[in-house]
Amino acid sequence: MAYLGIDIGSLYVSLVLVDRGGEVLRKAYARHHGEPLSTLSHELSKFPLQNIQAAVSTGSGAHKFSLGGAYIDAIVAQVKGVNALEPDARNIIYIGGGSFSLTRLDEEGNYEKCTSNSACASGTGAFLDQQALRLQVPPMELTNKAMSFKGRAPNVATRCAVFAKSDMIHLQQEGYSTDAIAAGLCAGLGRSTVDGLLSGRNLEGKTVCIGGVALNQVVVDAVQESLGVETVVPDNPELVSALGAALYGCQHGMQHDLHFEWLANPPANGKNTGTTFLRPPLELKLSKNPERSYYLDYVDEYKTEIALISPQRGTVTATLGFDIGSTSTKAALLDNNRNLIAWAYRKTAGNPIEAVQRVLHALRELARRTGFTWDIQGV
Repeated sequence: MAYLGIDIGSLYVSLVLVDRGGEVLRKAYARHHGEPLSTLSHELSKFPLQNIQAAVSTGSGAHKFSLGGAYIDAIVAQVKGVNALEPDARNIIYIGGGSFSLTRLDEEGNYEKCTSNSACASGTGAFLDQQALRLQVPPMELTNKAMSFKGRAPNVATRCAVFAKSDMIHLQQEGYSTDAIAAGLCAGLGRSTVDGLLSGRNLEGKTVCIGGVALNQVVVDAVQESLGVETVVPDNPELVSALGAALYGCQHGMQHDLHFEWLANPPANGKNTGTTFLRPPLELKLSKNPERSYYLDYVDEYKTEIALISPQRGTVTATLGFDIGSTSTKAALLDNNRNLIAWAYRKTAGNPIEAVQRVLHALRELARRTGFTWDIQGV
């Protein structure tokens, strides 16, 4: 017989199956994209459900659903998992998708106290995901970019998403590469996490770093440098909580059924599961733009939107205005009577110089396409 540990976090679902001796038989780790139930059902289809004697769940999302079996607090699961992997650990730093925490253990490895982050997501995996999108980098690639950078990474303020955004914009405008900014971002997160958890106090004893963000070596190196004590990352740090939940069920000889048949046919969105009313998932839908009466309006091959207000011929005298922002770059051209002649819009995409070049290219192509030439009087 086997025991299943289920960890449903803010971003990922983790599963670990152990035998009666606590040996891992099977494991899974998958991003749920806001749909944990369907992801859990999909991953469980790969497990030998008929051999599972009990299931224990944990994590910020697990208590919201009627999964059956037992539920234990995330800190309890983390302590159980770390005790099995690193029995001489005295501190646990957990950095997950939506939270981070420091748990202190006594000489026997028993829980002493825990400090966790506030409601702010700064210092979490979700924070890194958000900044990765600002850099136009898929979240899964941010770690690789940060780890590939060699040299001294620039400083990025990571205690606040707004400050981080400002720093990243300035670094982009100064010509730093995406790899360099990613490294600075990850290193800054490691330092700010320690600062937030310790508030200037010292930490003693072996420290174990777990959670999905512990897979990011740049973050872990910054954590160790800030702590000044031995810091280790166990194999599969993202699965430690699920492992702890499975071991909890094994050690307590639990015999609880997981509602496998319910998971095979989860309730439709908006139906009551018995514990929490599940809202329909958010959908990304473009709003309907008002009707526009431009002579020409299109998107070019570089994804720059451009519009010509009315037909132009010959030489067109104009003044060009640029607005180069962190998210988008815009241009407008006015005639001598301050009437709008044309405009262009595109994403800055973390590269303001290239964004300006693309806009200028679009304006030149607009003139060539419609048979006139620009006479720019000022910018």
